[in-house]
Amino acid sequence: MDIKKSINAGEIFERLIEEEGMSVNQLSFDIGVSPQMGSHIKNDRRPLQKDIAKRAINVFNDCPAFVMDLIFEFSSGFTPPVLRGPAIDQHRLSFKHFLLKECADVYNKIRTESGEFDWCRPPDVASKAEKEWVKELIVELNEMEMAAANFRRHLHEAYLINPKQVRDETLTRIKAKGWVEA
Repeated sequence: MDIKKSINAGEIFERLIEEEGMSVNQLSFDIGVSPQMGSHIKNDRRPLQKDIAKRAINVFNDCPAFVMDLIFEFSSGFTPPVLRGPAIDQHRLSFKHFLLKECADVYNKIRTESGEFDWCRPPDVASKAEKEWVKELIVELNEMEMAAANFRRHLHEAYLINPKQVRDETLTRIKAKGWVEA
């Protein structure tokens, strides 16, 4: 994965300004840039540099959509995007239903796997059809991950739960479980 050095963040900044009801000057002050620089970034006349993005994420860590948008762009789409398309109503209950559907899709894909697929065989001897089945499974897992990230975003926003605090508590919990090195 390649982390970009800079991105055009005008649309992302515009959404944050609108959602938070702030001015470009206030946003600029909050992230430690001049009002002129903030205006240039917002209007895509200057790219947002990685170091300024880190500051913005730290300052606005209680705005999950903003953070997701920035990380998605800097990671070249490697992380889940904020889903804003017309196919899903922007409400936490819609995203709950969407997540349940995506989880069911993954479960059903694994449960009703191709009759000849054998998880015990080494991947290097998998047939072309088996590799295609695994690729389709990965697509389903990606969709489930996007659904989970966006449902979590809606819960953070609706219940005003700080994402950074929850992330820190989660890291402590998974370290205690031995899932990651302490």
